[in-house]
Amino acid sequence: MNMKQPANKPVVKMKKKSREEIIATLKTKFKISELVCPHTVAKFGEKSWQFLNTELLETLLVLRFDIFGVGMTGNHGTSTQRGLRCNICQLVKDHAIKN
Repeated sequence: MNMKQPANKPVVKMKKKSREEIIATLKTKFKISELVCPHTVAKFGEKSWQFLNTELLETLLVLRFDIFGVGMTGNHGTSTQRGLRCNICQLVKDHAIKN
């Protein structure tokens, strides 16, 4: 059976970046307010990056720069229920009440 390789980009092994390098690169395309809730931004500002798992940041980096290569939007305008949620977000409160 002759199987063709997918037309996807070849996988390229990249040098592992430090957390700080990943965040610095992501900051060129994302504002922290796109990735965490308004409550977190209000309280911690740019320090809110500390709440995002390194593996999540690596995944976001690869998706944005290597796979899609186009703009991505997180929290924007009236869409604020995406990304990291704190315990005072209505979405989290509603889920906690059900359980």
